[in-house]
Amino acid sequence: MLETRFAKPTNRLLLDLCFAFSEDSGEAFVIQTERRGGTRATQVRLAVQDGKLVHFDGDARAWTLITDQIEPTLDSTKPRWHRIEIRAERKTPEVEFWVSPPGSMVLPEKPTATLVAHKLGSLFHSVKLMCGTQSPEAFILLDEVVARDASDIPPPWIRRLLEVGRVKVEYYDLSKGRRGMGGLTKYWLRAHYKYDYRYKWRREGGERIVSVKPTLRTVTVWTDHRVYIPDSYDRPGRWNRGLMRHEFEHVAISTDPRLKMLIDHLCRKIGWVERTYDAEEGGGTALYKQISLAELNKRRNAVSTLVQRNYKFFDKVCRHGRKRIEDRRAFFEGLYTRENLEEMQFPYLEGVLDLVETEAYRSARPCCGD
Repeated sequence: MLETRFAKPTNRLLLDLCFAFSEDSGEAFVIQTERRGGTRATQVRLAVQDGKLVHFDGDARAWTLITDQIEPTLDSTKPRWHRIEIRAERKTPEVEFWVSPPGSMVLPEKPTATLVAHKLGSLFHSVKLMCGTQSPEAFILLDEVVARDASDIPPPWIRRLLEVGRVKVEYYDLSKGRRGMGGLTKYWLRAHYKYDYRYKWRREGGERIVSVKPTLRTVTVWTDHRVYIPDSYDRPGRWNRGLMRHEFEHVAISTDPRLKMLIDHLCRKIGWVERTYDAEEGGGTALYKQISLAELNKRRNAVSTLVQRNYKFFDKVCRHGRKRIEDRRAFFEGLYTRENLEEMQFPYLEGVLDLVETEAYRSARPCCGD
C-alpha cells in the first residue's frame, strides 16, 4: 500500500499518474481519496478490473466503466504505459477522468468519462493506492504520481491552448480598464515561408512589366495571444470561471488546425503576378522577393481576417459568453467549413473548395474542450 497525505486538506484535487498492468492482474489496484484518519473512501475510488478502468459510482453503488481502451503489459521491462488525470471537488457530484491512449502520455482534450463521485462532503486529506487481488505473477507499475490542490490548475484543453496558442494572460485593474471591456483576447496569426520563384520581363506600351511566380516549399504557421482579464480573476479557481473559459474559446478559434491548412493550400496556388516596373523600387532579387512575399502574405492576411469574423460570429451566438451553446463541439467544428467560409465572405473561397472536402481537412479538430 502507498499513501500520500496533504500537508493541508484541500477542497479540489488533481491526481495525475502513469500506470501499466500485467495481463493476469484481475483487480490490479485500487486508488481512492480519503478523509481525515484514512478510514473511508471519499470522492474517488478507481480500479483496474479485468482489463478495464472503472470507478465506483455513488449513485449506482456499483463499479462503472471509465474506459476499456487500455492494454496490459506483456513484458515488465517494456511497460505499456497509460496516463490518467482525475479532477474532483469536495462538493461537486461529478468526477472527471482523462485517459490517454495506450502507449501515449498525451491526454485527450475533453474528459474520457464524467462519473458520479463515490461520496461527497469531505475534504481531501490523502490518496491511497492498494494492490488488488492478483495472481503471484501479476504486477502493477506506477510512475510520475502527482496529487495536488487543483484550485489553480487549468483543465487539459486550456493547458493545451496555453501551449499551442502561445498565450499570455494579463490581469488588469477593472477600475482603470475600458468600461464594459470584461475579457478580451487579441491574436497575431504569423507565418514563415520558404519558397522559390521564377520571373520574366516584357515591354508593353513603353513600360516594363515584371511577372513573378512564387512556389511555396514549406510554411510554418503559429499564433500569439494575449488574454486580458480583470484582476479579480487573479486567484485560485480562475480557470473554471465563465469569463476565462469564454476567452479561451476565442483562443480555440484562432488556433484551429484548419487555419494552417488554408494558408498552406492557398500559398501553393499562386500564379504569375504582374506589376509595372518602377525604377525607383530597384530590381533584381529584392524586387522578386518583395512581390512574392506580398502575395503570400495576402493569403495569410485573408485567413487572419476570417478568424476575426469568426470571433465576432462566436460572440454574437453566445452573447459574449452569457448564453450557453448547446452543442459546443458541433459549433466549433462547423467553423471554417464551406458554409462558414461563404457566410464570412472569404475572398479566396474558390481556391479552397477542393481542400475543404478532403478527409484530412474534415477530420481536423479544434481544441475546445467538452
